[in-house]
Amino acid sequence: MKLTPLLILFFIVGCLSCKRENHIEKLLNEAEALLVTNPDTAYIILNTIDIPHEMSDRLLAEWCMLSGESADKIQEDMPSVSYLLQAQKWYAKNGSPEEQARIGLFLGRSYLQDKEFEKAMDTYMEALDIATDHEIYNQAGYISSYMADLYLFEYMADAARQKYEDGANYFLKANNKRSYALALRDIGRMWAYSDSVTKALPLLQKADSIVSVLNDKRAMASITNGLGNLYEMLGDYQNAEKYLLKSLELDKDEVVSSNLALISMYTKINELEKARFYLNKVNATTDDSALPDIFYLQYLLEKADQKTEKALECLEQYYIASDSIVFLQNESNIIKMEKKYQQEKILKENSQLRISKQIYFVLIIFFIVVCLVVFSFYQLKLNKQQKKIYQQQITLDQNKYSLSDLNEKLQKGEQLILEIKNELNKTEEQVNFQNTLEEQQTIYLKQKEELEQINAKIHQLRNDKLLASSIGKKVMNLSKSVKAGSSQSLFTPKDWITLQKQVYEIYVSLPQFLQKESLSLTSSDIECCYLSLFQLGPNAEAILLNINPHSASRRRSRLREKFGIVGKNISLYEYLSRV
Repeated sequence: MKLTPLLILFFIVGCLSCKRENHIEKLLNEAEALLVTNPDTAYIILNTIDIPHEMSDRLLAEWCMLSGESADKIQEDMPSVSYLLQAQKWYAKNGSPEEQARIGLFLGRSYLQDKEFEKAMDTYMEALDIATDHEIYNQAGYISSYMADLYLFEYMADAARQKYEDGANYFLKANNKRSYALALRDIGRMWAYSDSVTKALPLLQKADSIVSVLNDKRAMASITNGLGNLYEMLGDYQNAEKYLLKSLELDKDEVVSSNLALISMYTKINELEKARFYLNKVNATTDDSALPDIFYLQYLLEKADQKTEKALECLEQYYIASDSIVFLQNESNIIKMEKKYQQEKILKENSQLRISKQIYFVLIIFFIVVCLVVFSFYQLKLNKQQKKIYQQQITLDQNKYSLSDLNEKLQKGEQLILEIKNELNKTEEQVNFQNTLEEQQTIYLKQKEELEQINAKIHQLRNDKLLASSIGKKVMNLSKSVKAGSSQSLFTPKDWITLQKQVYEIYVSLPQFLQKESLSLTSSDIECCYLSLFQLGPNAEAILLNINPHSASRRRSRLREKFGIVGKNISLYEYLSRV
């Protein structure tokens, strides 16, 4: 009866929690139903859930997936990295391979928003492995395309083209004709960047024939716009005009790029009236984001029309508009960063509160269990005592002892019980002390063994992470083959900076150790320390640095002397990895 109020309290708290989760699940279902037809509305509904970190792991994972899908459709920012990491962890245990690959794509894009390019690429590669291993080719195509975008952002056009080609092959296997056509467009764009317009043109023509059959006007507009730009680069202005005008007819919502291309072309071929017509047209339909391009093209137009004063005025407006756009973008980025910081702060505080609540809950349960055990033990002892008294009363009635005899025997019995209790207490203390020592020793040995195993795992994980990084792979590849005719190190100063950053990120205590004045390490000594973490032999290190193997061995010997490990059975790698 005394436990009834506590049970009622638990029941009320459980009901309130279930009610809130049911409300959130209802919102998620509404957003999912609107995702295809009205992604804007779905995105708004999902953002009404202002504290997603207080959901259960399952609901948070579903919220992240739906938020990523809706943001992808309306070109908004992905959810926070911290949320997506929790969702990725949940899907890794409970989701399908397709869901794991999809959430990995969203996480990579979120890393990209935070300018963490290496983490973004690592996440893309992990998601791509999942997709290809399970033959989820459509998802693999999207991941490859975003990897290509990242390569292009890093000005690696050849690598970007290769990834676009991989994406096209995946889309073809998945029979996703629309995405296949758009991938062909992107491959052609990469060839155009490389001044290989003749290679780009057949690809866009093929893409145009595919989307024409599909009757997808938005895709057709994008591809015909690309064809128009290619023909302009080839000097075929008649076909360029034809395809750019066709692009304007196909997609009325996005006409800015085609209008700007027409203005540029007409200005180039000195058809200034047509250029002014499309300039006036784009001025009436565009938003502020395109103003710098418009002012610059107007500047070129006025310059071609020999209106110097007007051209200079347009050029000045171009610079003002450019500065304004940059300012607005920076302001927007600051607001987003502030919002993300607040989310991270709330998430951290909530995690701490959740841990505290869990601790309190466990303590309450433990206290209740202890009380129940004590109560049960007391009740059992009381029953035994009552039973014993009852038996003694029966014995007294049967034997009809005199009061004096009974008192005498009772005193002797109590004295005997007291002596036995004293002996038992002594024995129990000795046994408990011995058991405690043995248990403590066993626990110490077990913890020592577990610590050694954990240290070994940490060293292995550090080594694996270093070898799996892009600079790690480069070190291993360069150290395996001699480059003929080379008189310099295969490793550039930029490579050394990247390697230093990667090593310091993994071995966090190493920088402070290497900077000790007592060691007096030179820059070449520190470089040798970095390479020692890859466990290369003298020959491999000599190949990498383009030096004599004997010189590489001497560098190592000199380092061992400075570290004081000459004659000890320990390698430089083992010594540095345990610093």
